[in-house]
Amino acid sequence: MKNLVHMRAWRVLRRGVGCVLWRTLRRALRCVWIFVVDTIAPRDPLIRIIEELGEVGFPAPFRGLGGLGGSGKSGSLKDVEMAGIFSGPLMADFVWLYSYKDPLIKNALVEIKDRPNKMIARILGRRLFDGLVLWTQKMKGAQKSNRYIVIPIPITRAKKRKRGWNQCELVLDAFQKFDVAQRFDVRFDVLVKSHETVDQVGKSASERRKNIEGSFAVHDYADIFEKDIILFDDILTTGATLREARSVLVRGGARSVVCVAFAH
Repeated sequence: MKNLVHMRAWRVLRRGVGCVLWRTLRRALRCVWIFVVDTIAPRDPLIRIIEELGEVGFPAPFRGLGGLGGSGKSGSLKDVEMAGIFSGPLMADFVWLYSYKDPLIKNALVEIKDRPNKMIARILGRRLFDGLVLWTQKMKGAQKSNRYIVIPIPITRAKKRKRGWNQCELVLDAFQKFDVAQRFDVRFDVLVKSHETVDQVGKSASERRKNIEGSFAVHDYADIFEKDIILFDDILTTGATLREARSVLVRGGARSVVCVAFAH
């Protein structure tokens, strides 16, 4: 009997030591990997600062510039009022959490576009979750939904294979981990990008609209019929991409589509 107890105790001890050693090894390997990557392609010092700030220290949303959503079937946010958000006629159909002019925000978004930095994605996912919860709680006069479907702006399969990730999906993947109460239903398979488009950077508003026109499609209309949707993109510039994707969802039978961007 004593031998059996000793054997069990020894197994537990070995497992415990093994777990500690494995975690230590993982941390060491991660440090080595970061050192190698930073040596080959040095990161902006602000990224280190953002990682050190973490989820707690990173600025809360709705403290600077923001937008309020639009009208009719495509927005359902006409009379929304939210402390800390300012709306303007140029972007009256959108909601955004931060100003892209903030170096902290800009560097964080550029980082997850250039690298699949899960630490940064987790921080942004947490702040996006906080922002959407606050937004749903502060709505007045808007259509309230039991559960919103959250859909990211997609990229083509070819581009995803080449790059390896979609930054919007990376943020929403982290976003889901904070949604313990399951207030939102994140779906990566609803909206697809049917063909590749030229990079939007440097183009005028009209050129952006023409470039993105007809590039989105709904995989299965049953997934969105009579549903309330939050359409998410990382950066809002002229709104051409979000407007085109929203129009596809509305034509597909969505009850309401709210366009949300992390920064503008």
